[in-house]
Amino acid sequence: MPPPFKPFVTFSRNEKYGLLVLTGLLVLLVLIRATMHFFVKPNIDEAQQTRLQQAWQHFQQTQTDTVQVANNTGSNQLDTSSALVNINTADSATLVDLDGIGPASAHKILMYRSQQQFTSFDQVRKLCHMSATNADLLKPHILIK
Repeated sequence: MPPPFKPFVTFSRNEKYGLLVLTGLLVLLVLIRATMHFFVKPNIDEAQQTRLQQAWQHFQQTQTDTVQVANNTGSNQLDTSSALVNINTADSATLVDLDGIGPASAHKILMYRSQQQFTSFDQVRKLCHMSATNADLLKPHILIK
């Protein structure tokens, strides 16, 4: 009588033993991870606990102040409406502050600039794959020297 089905994948005795060992190690690691909090306790004295609480309160206050400033100004970006940015010397943060240039475009600009300087705005537009609308909005704020 033939077997009811023939397996598609067969393993040798050594492969079965290796899989058993790996499964056992995986179960052991899961058990260690699950019980670790019973055995490992942080050694934080009261002075460190107080410093941590003060740092957390300071962080929360500064974050609240940042959110309030952003809400009062209406935007968290710098006002670049009247500023000209030299595309050949600007850093990444300055480029990202411009409308129409995000982190990826700023990175492309910096990589291109490490090889050669920009000579026209068309090079920037083509490099960043800008639409005509975005290019028209950005062009008055870009200086190429």
